[in-house]
Amino acid sequence: YALQGCSSAARGQESEAAACQVKPANKSLGVVIRSAVWLGKGEAPSKLEHQQVNEAQESFEPLPAKVIPEPPKPDIPAEVKEDEVVIILGDRRYRIRGLAKNLSANQLKVNLLVNREAALHVDTFDLYAAKARGHYIKQAAIELGLKEAIIKADLGKVLLKCEALQEAQIRQTLEPKAQAIKLADSDRKQALALLKSPDLMPEEERVQYSAMTGQSLFYMGETNLKHKIPAIAEEEGAENASYALKLLQSEGVLTIASTGKDETSGTMVTKEYRVEGPVMLFLTTTAIDIDEELMNRCLVLTVNESREQTQAIHVMQRQQQTLEGLLQNEDRKQLIQLHHNACYVRF
Repeated sequence: YALQGCSSAARGQESEAAACQVKPANKSLGVVIRSAVWLGKGEAPSKLEHQQVNEAQESFEPLPAKVIPEPPKPDIPAEVKEDEVVIILGDRRYRIRGLAKNLSANQLKVNLLVNREAALHVDTFDLYAAKARGHYIKQAAIELGLKEAIIKADLGKVLLKCEALQEAQIRQTLEPKAQAIKLADSDRKQALALLKSPDLMPEEERVQYSAMTGQSLFYMGETNLKHKIPAIAEEEGAENASYALKLLQSEGVLTIASTGKDETSGTMVTKEYRVEGPVMLFLTTTAIDIDEELMNRCLVLTVNESREQTQAIHVMQRQQQTLEGLLQNEDRKQLIQLHHNACYVRF
């Protein structure tokens, strides 16, 4: 077909103009076809064929845009108790137990009971397991005398609500706990004075071991030894870890590359482990000869084993059995309590 009395270029321009002027746009093709004349060889098509083409064109309507439904929101009311959660949906009551044990986002294993009037169904399963969920829906529908679609919709709402509660629970677990102990003003002042003491060496910062293996220090955790005092009972017990101890004391950091399994893929990968200092090393030994490299990094103190020191120890032991010695023990308890109070003071 072609428009009558027009060149090819003019016909193209006219067709384009006609298509732009006709509203709606899906009618434009029909207008152009109806205004065209037959220029081909042979007999022109009948008007019936024209009419069928026009009707087909006019009946064409664009497909509606696909609407993606939004997932249901976990905003259903729930009664949260210490060891269970209760959700009411219509005439169905859902009781969830064991939610507090799910501290990982990878599972949601609970004990779920649903009851409707005198009928009930209960089971323990993972809400993330589709097979177990389908079995629960089927059995609950039978017991409660309802359609499976109703239980399925309820279970979806219960799952989303449990997810929201679990997320809040995990976040609360990871948050640092606030100090609940309150100190009197006088105790707080004494504790602050102790904390500001330049020669302070609190016992809480001491990490004590009987022995250490050669690789144990490298896997301690990045900050587990930071500003701590590793205390080894005997120098012989730290012999295998002497290199790591000396390096941590001098360099202030330990690093090691080791192979291990990737948690996601299970393949062997190279991982880097890091332990930060600074640390203060504390060792005791009865050996006469001490590692020279270790002596260069430590202050060596020896025990006084003289006769006079032994006599002084005997005098102190006898004094502890007197009234004055008992009073000194009470002062010692107060001093320990002062150190404990210092742990709860904030600057």
